[in-house]
Amino acid sequence: MSSVLTQGMMEDEAGEAAQTGNLVHSAAAEYHRTGNIEEALKALDADRAKFPDGDPKKAIKIFTNYSADPRNQGVTCLAVEKHVELVLAPAPDDPSGLPIHIEGTLDQVRVRNEKNILADIKTGYRLNAQETVAEYLVQQACYWLAAEQTLGITIHEAELIHTPAYEKNRGNPFLPTKLTKNSVLVLLSGVVSLVSLIRKGHPIFRPGDPCDYCPLKNYDNCYHFARGIL
Repeated sequence: MSSVLTQGMMEDEAGEAAQTGNLVHSAAAEYHRTGNIEEALKALDADRAKFPDGDPKKAIKIFTNYSADPRNQGVTCLAVEKHVELVLAPAPDDPSGLPIHIEGTLDQVRVRNEKNILADIKTGYRLNAQETVAEYLVQQACYWLAAEQTLGITIHEAELIHTPAYEKNRGNPFLPTKLTKNSVLVLLSGVVSLVSLIRKGHPIFRPGDPCDYCPLKNYDNCYHFARGIL
């Protein structure tokens, strides 16, 4: 709903935490492309202008922990920081009859034990491991199908690499999402249904925690914006 109501508005710049994460992604992507830590740090430094609110010292520390993990060394990747697109068929009751287009940039597709693993680095400290998996399940479901459609490969598993775990004793950053192809399809069927409701003109928003991360910030703003759109 936020995406619909804020169409045409100037995008809200991500804050320090998100931009620090972007710097980590820049370094990790170059690391997996080249296998060279020095080149990875150069990529991080080069992207500081793109992400001026990011904390480079913190990003370097996170990347250093990440690259020191043997599980992140010598990784075979089929894709790194790859733009992908997903096209979903509309719901039967969607009045527009138009397909749904979703675009994004997936982090990595790794090959491990002859399986293609969708892997995504998450650097946020706000959520614990279980909450982080729940927060990003729909996103990962989108990347799963988008990778298959765009890259023409089969995804077998999806996992998150939660970097705050590197700062804990015996912390395990590798978080399995436990997604399967069937559960991915179930999750995205809910997205298709929500899009249909919006296209019918139903305002499917309510106040809650997500308001903290939406440019509109509160229900009253949603209500007034929706009156002009739905």
